[in-house]
Amino acid sequence: MYITNKKIVNAIELRDDDSGSYGSYFRITRKVGIKVMKFKKNGGYDLRKALLKSGIYKEAVKEYKMIKEARRRSKMVVKTYGLKTFKYIDQWYVGILLEHISGTSLSEKNSPDKVMDNLMGVMRKVKVFIYDHNTCNFIKQRDKGWRIIDFSPDWIRVEAL
Repeated sequence: MYITNKKIVNAIELRDDDSGSYGSYFRITRKVGIKVMKFKKNGGYDLRKALLKSGIYKEAVKEYKMIKEARRRSKMVVKTYGLKTFKYIDQWYVGILLEHISGTSLSEKNSPDKVMDNLMGVMRKVKVFIYDHNTCNFIKQRDKGWRIIDFSPDWIRVEAL
């Protein structure tokens, strides 16, 4: 799978984003999206070299590694396809390429707290601790069950097994 800068820019310009405190998510294709780190919060850099030395890039690497390890332990975790640096309107950004998940979020369910406690328990068994109890971070896919889509570094801890 090869995602070009042009595809990312098109996704940014054509679609509304789903923004959180760490980044903005854009759907690129039917199966792939990108979480752009600090997209609307001064996350861009004039030079790619400066971006690669930045704290934002280090956060992206940390989050990418956590998602990758958590996915290795549980299929409930979204797939990750790597990091991507790209230029958008004269600024360099970094994003994490992710499996695009569509479905019903836990926030749309009748008893989300009970379901969330169950999902958190499943993840604790594989030493993945989620502190962000945001019901929008859990999406139910018809054929794959519940999936976890957000791994912001300050809200997730993946411990050694």
